[in-house]
Amino acid sequence: MEAVRKKRVRRTGRQVTVELPDDFKAEEVDVIILPSTEEDEKAISKTELAEWRKSLVEEFSKFNVDLSNFKFNRDELYDRA
Repeated sequence: MEAVRKKRVRRTGRQVTVELPDDFKAEEVDVIILPSTEEDEKAISKTELAEWRKSLVEEFSKFNVDLSNFKFNRDELYDRA
């Protein structure tokens, strides 16, 4: 299946023109038109992303588990006493 996604296509009056790449072979296409929202324009800055990742590391560092002595016993898994 071939697909082309164009974001932020401007309309001219009541018409929308989309240029397709040369290698697009389909003769018939389905068109879905959705209004562009301002939420899409909000981009996360690199500093915000770094801060978010740092907060995740700090949060998950609280959950350290020592599994060095853990032994899995399959029989106990299915024991229905």
